Amino acid sequence: MKKLIKILIVVIIPLLAAFGIGTYAYRRYQGNFFPNYMDNASQDSSIERFVTLLEFEEQYLDYKKTDDGFEFFYSKDVENEYGKLFHLDIIRSNRITKEDETKDNLPAGQKDVNDLTYFFAIYNLNYKTVATSLEDQEDGEHGLLKTEIPALQLQLVDTKDENIVTTVKTLGSVLTDYANAEIPDYGYSPKKDDRGRALFESGTSPMFYMKLDASALNSFSEKVKVVISAASSWTGADTVTKEVFSEEIDGMYNGNDINKKDEAKDELKKFTKVYDQNIKEAGYFSFCFKKYIWWEALLAIAVAGIVCGSFVAVWSSEEKESNKKDKNKLKK
Repeated sequence: MKKLIKILIVVIIPLLAAFGIGTYAYRRYQGNFFPNYMDNASQDSSIERFVTLLEFEEQYLDYKKTDDGFEFFYSKDVENEYGKLFHLDIIRSNRITKEDETKDNLPAGQKDVNDLTYFFAIYNLNYKTVATSLEDQEDGEHGLLKTEIPALQLQLVDTKDENIVTTVKTLGSVLTDYANAEIPDYGYSPKKDDRGRALFESGTSPMFYMKLDASALNSFSEKVKVVISAASSWTGADTVTKEVFSEEIDGMYNGNDINKKDEAKDELKKFTKVYDQNIKEAGYFSFCFKKYIWWEALLAIAVAGIVCGSFVAVWSSEEKESNKKDKNKLKK
Protein backbone atom coordinates (compact mmCIF):
# COMPACT_ATOMS: atom_id res chain seq x y z
CA MET A 1 0.00 0.00 0.00
CA LYS A 2 2.82 2.37 0.91
CA LYS A 3 4.50 1.60 -2.40
CA LEU A 4 1.34 2.57 -4.27
CA ILE A 5 1.08 5.82 -2.31
CA LYS A 6 4.69 6.67 -3.17
CA ILE A 7 4.06 6.03 -6.85
CA LEU A 8 0.97 8.23 -6.75
CA ILE A 9 2.92 11.03 -5.05
CA VAL A 10 5.74 10.90 -7.60
CA VAL A 11 3.41 10.69 -10.64
CA ILE A 12 0.10 12.36 -9.81
CA ILE A 13 1.29 15.49 -7.98
CA PRO A 14 3.67 16.60 -10.82
CA LEU A 15 0.89 16.01 -13.35
CA LEU A 16 -1.54 18.03 -11.25
CA ALA A 17 1.07 20.80 -10.99
CA ALA A 18 1.50 20.77 -14.76
CA PHE A 19 -2.27 20.93 -15.27
CA GLY A 20 -2.58 23.84 -12.82
CA ILE A 21 0.27 25.79 -14.41
CA GLY A 22 -1.11 25.09 -17.90
CA THR A 23 -4.57 26.32 -16.90
CA TYR A 24 -3.07 29.44 -15.34
CA ALA A 25 -0.95 30.13 -18.44
CA TYR A 26 -3.97 29.68 -20.72
CA ARG A 27 -5.82 32.41 -18.83
CA ARG A 28 -2.81 34.63 -18.27
CA TYR A 29 -1.58 35.16 -21.83
CA GLN A 30 -4.87 35.95 -23.59
CA GLY A 31 -3.84 39.59 -23.93
CA ASN A 32 -0.73 38.52 -25.87
CA PHE A 33 -2.67 36.77 -28.61
CA PHE A 34 -3.80 39.62 -30.87
CA PRO A 35 -0.32 41.12 -31.49
CA ASN A 36 0.91 37.62 -32.36
CA TYR A 37 -2.17 37.08 -34.56
CA MET A 38 -1.30 40.20 -36.57
CA ASP A 39 2.41 39.29 -36.64
CA ASN A 40 1.39 36.14 -38.53
CA ALA A 41 -0.68 38.11 -41.05
CA SER A 42 0.70 38.86 -44.50
CA GLN A 43 3.84 40.98 -44.56
CA ASP A 44 3.64 41.87 -48.25
CA SER A 45 -0.07 42.19 -49.17
CA SER A 46 -2.00 45.10 -47.71
CA ILE A 47 -5.42 43.68 -48.46
CA GLU A 48 -4.60 40.20 -47.10
CA ARG A 49 -3.38 41.79 -43.89
CA PHE A 50 -6.49 43.96 -43.69
CA VAL A 51 -8.79 40.98 -44.24
CA THR A 52 -6.95 39.12 -41.47
CA LEU A 53 -7.73 42.04 -39.16
CA LEU A 54 -11.40 42.13 -40.18
CA GLU A 55 -11.72 38.36 -39.75
CA PHE A 56 -10.69 38.79 -36.13
CA GLU A 57 -12.75 41.89 -35.35
CA GLU A 58 -16.00 41.32 -37.21
CA GLN A 59 -18.88 38.86 -36.82
CA TYR A 60 -19.90 38.32 -40.47
CA LEU A 61 -17.82 39.38 -43.47
CA ASP A 62 -18.80 39.70 -47.12
CA TYR A 63 -15.85 38.27 -49.03
CA LYS A 64 -14.70 35.28 -51.02
CA LYS A 65 -11.17 33.97 -51.27
CA THR A 66 -10.04 33.17 -54.81
CA ASP A 67 -6.81 32.05 -56.46
CA ASP A 68 -6.18 35.67 -57.44
CA GLY A 69 -6.98 37.18 -54.03
CA PHE A 70 -10.44 38.20 -52.87
CA GLU A 71 -13.86 39.12 -54.19
CA PHE A 72 -15.54 41.98 -52.30
CA PHE A 73 -18.70 44.05 -52.60
CA TYR A 74 -16.76 46.52 -54.76
CA SER A 75 -13.21 46.63 -56.16
CA LYS A 76 -11.59 48.90 -58.70
CA ASP A 77 -8.22 50.18 -59.92
CA VAL A 78 -8.75 53.94 -60.09
CA GLU A 79 -6.97 55.78 -62.90
CA ASN A 80 -7.06 59.15 -64.64
CA GLU A 81 -5.32 60.68 -67.65
CA TYR A 82 -1.99 60.69 -65.77
CA GLY A 83 -2.01 57.01 -64.88
CA LYS A 84 -2.97 54.74 -62.01
CA LEU A 85 -3.97 56.52 -58.79
CA PHE A 86 -4.84 53.76 -56.32
CA HIS A 87 -6.91 50.64 -55.75
CA LEU A 88 -10.24 50.91 -53.92
CA ASP A 89 -12.03 48.08 -52.14
CA ILE A 90 -15.34 48.37 -50.31
CA ILE A 91 -15.89 45.50 -47.89
CA ARG A 92 -19.13 44.89 -46.00
CA SER A 93 -19.52 43.35 -42.56
CA ASN A 94 -22.60 42.64 -40.47
CA ARG A 95 -23.22 42.24 -36.76
CA ILE A 96 -26.41 40.59 -35.53
CA THR A 97 -27.70 41.75 -32.16
CA LYS A 98 -30.87 41.06 -30.24
CA GLU A 99 -33.87 43.27 -30.90
CA ASP A 100 -33.51 46.73 -29.44
CA GLU A 101 -36.82 48.03 -28.12
CA THR A 102 -35.74 51.59 -28.89
CA LYS A 103 -35.64 50.85 -32.63
CA ASP A 104 -38.84 51.56 -34.51
CA ASN A 105 -37.60 50.56 -37.96
CA LEU A 106 -37.93 46.79 -37.58
CA PRO A 107 -40.66 44.71 -39.20
CA ALA A 108 -43.14 43.17 -36.77
CA GLY A 109 -41.87 39.93 -35.29
CA GLN A 110 -38.21 40.44 -36.22
CA LYS A 111 -36.06 39.35 -33.30
CA ASP A 112 -32.60 40.34 -34.49
CA VAL A 113 -31.09 43.62 -35.63
CA ASN A 114 -28.63 43.71 -38.52
CA ASP A 115 -25.91 46.35 -38.16
CA LEU A 116 -24.21 46.68 -41.53
CA THR A 117 -20.80 48.35 -41.86
CA TYR A 118 -18.85 49.45 -44.93
CA PHE A 119 -15.04 49.41 -44.92
CA PHE A 120 -13.22 51.50 -47.50
CA ALA A 121 -9.63 50.43 -48.25
CA ILE A 122 -7.37 52.57 -50.43
CA TYR A 123 -3.95 51.12 -51.26
CA ASN A 124 -1.31 50.78 -53.98
CA LEU A 125 -1.43 54.57 -53.89
CA ASN A 126 0.68 56.41 -56.49
CA TYR A 127 1.52 59.69 -54.79
CA LYS A 128 3.25 61.04 -57.89
CA THR A 129 0.15 60.61 -60.07
CA VAL A 130 -1.99 62.25 -57.40
CA ALA A 131 0.46 65.16 -57.10
CA THR A 132 0.58 65.56 -60.89
CA SER A 133 -3.22 65.66 -60.99
CA LEU A 134 -3.16 68.51 -58.49
CA GLU A 135 -0.43 70.40 -60.33
CA ASP A 136 -2.68 70.43 -63.38
CA GLN A 137 -5.26 72.29 -61.27
CA GLU A 138 -2.87 75.16 -60.64
CA ASP A 139 0.37 76.12 -62.39
CA GLY A 140 2.19 72.83 -62.69
CA GLU A 141 5.18 74.03 -60.66
CA HIS A 142 4.72 71.87 -57.58
CA GLY A 143 6.51 68.53 -57.50
CA LEU A 144 6.12 65.63 -55.07
CA LEU A 145 7.93 66.36 -51.80
CA LYS A 146 8.03 64.20 -48.67
CA THR A 147 7.00 67.23 -46.62
CA GLU A 148 4.04 68.02 -48.88
CA ILE A 149 2.36 64.67 -49.46
CA PRO A 150 -1.19 65.12 -50.84
CA ALA A 151 -4.16 64.23 -48.64
CA LEU A 152 -7.37 62.46 -49.62
CA GLN A 153 -10.98 62.95 -48.66
CA LEU A 154 -13.77 60.37 -49.01
CA GLN A 155 -17.42 61.41 -49.18
CA LEU A 156 -20.74 59.73 -49.91
CA VAL A 157 -23.25 61.80 -51.86
CA ASP A 158 -26.94 61.18 -52.48
CA THR A 159 -27.27 61.12 -56.25
CA LYS A 160 -30.88 62.31 -56.09
CA ASP A 161 -30.06 65.19 -53.76
CA GLU A 162 -26.40 66.23 -53.78
CA ASN A 163 -26.97 68.43 -50.75
CA ILE A 164 -27.08 65.21 -48.70
CA VAL A 165 -23.43 64.41 -48.08
CA THR A 166 -21.59 62.26 -45.56
CA THR A 167 -17.86 62.83 -45.18
CA VAL A 168 -16.45 59.51 -44.06
CA LYS A 169 -13.11 60.97 -43.15
CA THR A 170 -10.43 63.32 -44.38
CA LEU A 171 -7.39 61.15 -44.95
CA GLY A 172 -3.98 62.33 -43.84
CA SER A 173 -0.75 60.34 -43.88
CA VAL A 174 -1.97 57.90 -41.22
CA LEU A 175 -5.44 56.47 -40.73
CA THR A 176 -6.34 53.46 -38.63
CA ASP A 177 -9.59 52.56 -36.91
CA TYR A 178 -8.14 49.77 -34.78
CA ALA A 179 -5.53 50.37 -32.10
CA ASN A 180 -2.13 48.72 -32.70
CA ALA A 181 -3.20 47.44 -36.09
CA GLU A 182 -1.68 49.73 -38.67
CA ILE A 183 -1.87 48.21 -42.14
CA PRO A 184 1.06 49.23 -44.38
CA ASP A 185 0.51 50.05 -48.03
CA TYR A 186 3.11 47.66 -49.40
CA GLY A 187 2.39 48.69 -52.99
CA TYR A 188 2.71 52.49 -52.72
CA SER A 189 4.88 54.38 -55.19
CA PRO A 190 7.20 56.08 -55.81
CA LYS A 191 9.60 55.28 -52.99
CA LYS A 192 11.38 58.65 -53.35
CA ASP A 193 10.18 62.20 -53.91
CA ASP A 194 11.27 64.50 -56.74
CA ARG A 195 14.45 65.43 -54.82
CA GLY A 196 15.49 61.82 -54.29
CA ARG A 197 14.53 61.65 -50.61
CA ALA A 198 12.68 58.64 -49.18
CA LEU A 199 8.97 59.42 -49.27
CA PHE A 200 8.54 57.54 -45.99
CA GLU A 201 11.52 56.99 -43.69
CA SER A 202 10.11 53.66 -42.50
CA GLY A 203 10.01 52.38 -46.08
CA THR A 204 6.25 51.79 -45.95
CA SER A 205 3.25 54.05 -46.29
CA PRO A 206 0.20 53.39 -44.11
CA MET A 207 -2.78 52.00 -46.00
CA PHE A 208 -5.79 54.28 -45.81
CA TYR A 209 -8.85 52.51 -44.44
CA MET A 210 -11.95 53.69 -42.67
CA LYS A 211 -15.36 52.38 -41.65
CA LEU A 212 -18.88 53.69 -42.07
CA ASP A 213 -21.98 52.36 -40.33
CA ALA A 214 -24.89 51.92 -42.71
CA SER A 215 -27.03 53.94 -40.31
CA ALA A 216 -25.05 57.02 -41.42
CA LEU A 217 -26.86 56.66 -44.77
CA ASN A 218 -30.38 56.58 -43.33
CA SER A 219 -31.22 59.96 -44.83
CA PHE A 220 -30.00 58.89 -48.28
CA SER A 221 -32.03 57.57 -51.18
CA GLU A 222 -31.14 54.26 -52.83
CA LYS A 223 -28.68 56.05 -55.11
CA VAL A 224 -25.34 56.59 -53.40
CA LYS A 225 -22.24 58.02 -55.05
CA VAL A 226 -18.74 57.53 -53.61
CA VAL A 227 -16.47 60.53 -54.17
CA ILE A 228 -12.74 60.67 -53.41
CA SER A 229 -10.92 63.98 -53.69
CA ALA A 230 -7.22 64.81 -53.44
CA ALA A 231 -5.97 67.95 -51.75
CA SER A 232 -2.56 69.58 -51.91
CA SER A 233 -0.50 70.45 -48.85
CA TRP A 234 1.94 72.80 -50.57
CA THR A 235 3.86 75.09 -48.25
CA GLY A 236 2.97 78.75 -48.63
CA ALA A 237 0.31 78.15 -51.28
CA ASP A 238 -3.46 77.93 -51.35
CA THR A 239 -4.90 74.44 -51.03
CA VAL A 240 -5.87 72.88 -54.34
CA THR A 241 -8.53 70.15 -54.40
CA LYS A 242 -9.45 67.83 -57.25
CA GLU A 243 -12.04 65.07 -57.48
CA VAL A 244 -10.18 61.93 -58.57
CA PHE A 245 -12.94 59.33 -58.23
CA SER A 246 -16.71 59.55 -58.46
CA GLU A 247 -19.04 56.62 -59.05
CA GLU A 248 -22.57 55.64 -58.17
CA ILE A 249 -22.46 52.24 -56.47
CA ASP A 250 -25.49 49.98 -56.43
CA GLY A 251 -26.53 48.07 -53.34
CA MET A 252 -25.25 50.46 -50.67
CA TYR A 253 -28.10 49.81 -48.26
CA ASN A 254 -28.69 52.10 -45.31
CA GLY A 255 -29.48 51.06 -41.75
CA ASN A 256 -33.24 51.01 -42.38
CA ASP A 257 -33.10 49.05 -45.64
CA ILE A 258 -30.94 46.31 -44.21
CA ASN A 259 -33.63 45.40 -41.68
CA LYS A 260 -36.65 45.88 -43.94
CA LYS A 261 -35.87 44.84 -47.49
CA ASP A 262 -35.98 41.15 -48.26
CA GLU A 263 -33.32 41.40 -50.97
CA ALA A 264 -30.98 43.11 -48.50
CA LYS A 265 -31.55 40.45 -45.84
CA ASP A 266 -31.02 37.74 -48.45
CA GLU A 267 -27.60 39.23 -49.23
CA LEU A 268 -26.64 39.14 -45.56
CA LYS A 269 -27.20 35.39 -45.50
CA LYS A 270 -24.29 35.02 -47.92
CA PHE A 271 -21.84 36.67 -45.52
CA THR A 272 -19.18 34.44 -43.94
CA LYS A 273 -19.08 33.89 -40.19
CA VAL A 274 -15.71 35.00 -38.85
CA TYR A 275 -14.06 35.17 -35.42
CA ASP A 276 -15.84 38.15 -33.80
CA GLN A 277 -12.89 38.62 -31.39
CA ASN A 278 -13.23 35.03 -30.17
CA ILE A 279 -9.61 34.16 -29.54
CA LYS A 280 -10.40 30.48 -29.08
CA GLU A 281 -11.77 30.21 -32.62
CA ALA A 282 -8.91 32.34 -33.94
CA GLY A 283 -6.32 29.81 -32.71
CA TYR A 284 -5.45 30.94 -29.19
CA PHE A 285 -4.87 27.46 -27.74
CA SER A 286 -2.32 26.54 -30.42
CA PHE A 287 -0.52 29.87 -29.90
CA CYS A 288 -0.51 29.58 -26.11
CA PHE A 289 0.55 25.94 -26.05
CA LYS A 290 3.46 26.42 -28.48
CA LYS A 291 4.70 29.62 -26.86
CA TYR A 292 4.02 29.15 -23.14
CA ILE A 293 2.15 26.11 -21.86
CA TRP A 294 4.47 23.29 -22.97
CA TRP A 295 7.63 24.58 -21.30
CA GLU A 296 5.91 26.01 -18.22
CA ALA A 297 4.08 22.70 -17.69
CA LEU A 298 7.34 20.79 -18.26
CA LEU A 299 9.10 22.99 -15.73
CA ALA A 300 6.27 22.40 -13.25
CA ILE A 301 6.62 18.63 -13.72
CA ALA A 302 10.37 18.85 -13.20
CA VAL A 303 10.15 21.00 -10.06
CA ALA A 304 7.26 19.02 -8.58
CA GLY A 305 8.99 15.76 -9.52
CA ILE A 306 12.17 16.80 -7.72
CA VAL A 307 10.26 17.87 -4.62
CA CYS A 308 8.04 14.78 -4.56
CA GLY A 309 10.93 12.49 -5.40
CA SER A 310 12.97 13.97 -2.56
CA PHE A 311 10.05 13.55 -0.20
CA VAL A 312 9.58 9.89 -1.20
CA ALA A 313 13.33 9.27 -0.97
CA VAL A 314 13.46 10.68 2.55
CA TRP A 315 10.34 8.73 3.49
CA SER A 316 11.83 5.51 2.13
CA SER A 317 15.13 6.17 3.90
CA GLU A 318 13.40 6.74 7.20
CA GLU A 319 11.38 3.55 6.70
CA LYS A 320 14.55 1.54 6.10
CA GLU A 321 16.18 3.04 9.15
CA SER A 322 13.10 2.28 11.25
CA ASN A 323 12.94 -1.31 9.95
CA LYS A 324 16.64 -1.76 10.69
CA LYS A 325 16.17 -0.61 14.29
CA ASP A 326 13.16 -2.93 14.68
CA LYS A 327 15.22 -5.89 13.46
CA ASN A 328 18.05 -5.05 15.88
CA LYS A 329 15.57 -4.96 18.76
CA LEU A 330 14.24 -8.39 17.82
CA LYS A 331 17.76 -9.85 17.76
CA LYS A 332 18.39 -8.60 21.29
